Amino acid sequence: MISGTPGSSKIPHDPLGSKKPDLEEDSVEPIENSLLRVLVTDRSFRWAAIAVAALVGSVLVAVTPLFVVSTPEIDPPDRVSLLDKFQSRALIRTARATGLAGKLPESVTAWKTALANDPASLEARQGALELLSGAQKWTQEDVRFGYACGVELLKRSATNSLEALRFARFLDHVGHYNATVALLRDLAARDTGELNGWFARSLFLARRMDRFEELWHRQKQALMATDPMALIGLAWEAGWGPITGMTAARDRLLAAETDPLRHAEASQLLLMVFEQLGEATGYEQTLARRMERHEESLADHLGLWRLLARTGRSSEVINRLKSFQRAPASPG
Repeated sequence: MISGTPGSSKIPHDPLGSKKPDLEEDSVEPIENSLLRVLVTDRSFRWAAIAVAALVGSVLVAVTPLFVVSTPEIDPPDRVSLLDKFQSRALIRTARATGLAGKLPESVTAWKTALANDPASLEARQGALELLSGAQKWTQEDVRFGYACGVELLKRSATNSLEALRFARFLDHVGHYNATVALLRDLAARDTGELNGWFARSLFLARRMDRFEELWHRQKQALMATDPMALIGLAWEAGWGPITGMTAARDRLLAAETDPLRHAEASQLLLMVFEQLGEATGYEQTLARRMERHEESLADHLGLWRLLARTGRSSEVINRLKSFQRAPASPG
């Protein structure tokens, strides 16, 4: 029995002077020490931890918009991630494959999606223009897309002459000759090669004959050496040149129409020649051949109607207009 002063309590003295144990610290510290010990001593665990950290870092880098894709005047600039660029590359491969397979709508869609992922991709714009420049049929939406690609290429390349040529080929293919003249006017003034050839070709096809004639007489030899002028020179000689050479030039154009690689261009130029000379029969025969090959355009029919009206056959024009219901095979 322990006795003491009434009203007081006596606590037994702790000889060790121990504190009350901290259960939370005692439980966490061994765990931390164990993890640290495993990280330091266990090589496989250490490499696994490094791999996880690298994976997390890679994912963050891949999805973070780091790459500026807008032109300098855009503020704040548009950015895309590394993942966007990888997706764009995959879509470019798809666009090329579907284009080679002749699937124009699918290829155009892939090019558009590639540009949506990476608006700074010059390769995507170049590929889209090349695809559309070789297409047999296209829609007005395709033309607008190609035009946007060409304008952006010029902007991003500081009007590089190679990109200007690429754009000019597209504009020529879809029949936008006045736009080609505007595009190449200044560039052609400093060039006597292919650029100047495309400029002269566009002048002729846009029917700017006064300007074409001036350029033709100054640079005939240089122009004839360029690919875009190979048949244009013959057409000029057949319809606008000296009378003594007209028949021979026309015969060469007719021969070119039998070439599968040149029949569309040769027949288009023959229509211009026959309209210039007022030869309705030759025009109708050439247009009939173009229709058989599904090459005719609305502009071809308009040319025939103009020619018939000019030669006193207005009543026939009215009858043809009433019966004209067939949609042209190509725009223009």
